[in-house]
Amino acid sequence: LSETERNAVLEKDQTTAEIEKAKIEHQNISTISEKVSNILGKK
Repeated sequence: LSETERNAVLEKDQTTAEIEKAKIEHQNISTISEKVSNILGKK
């Protein structure tokens, strides 16, 4: 995220820092949900 320029004009396939943070957060939530489901499914 530190490499993401906040005030630059975006080109194709570039994103802002907020979008990158949201993507990472979504991935983390998905991973945690999957692990919890696996744990609960094993019992």
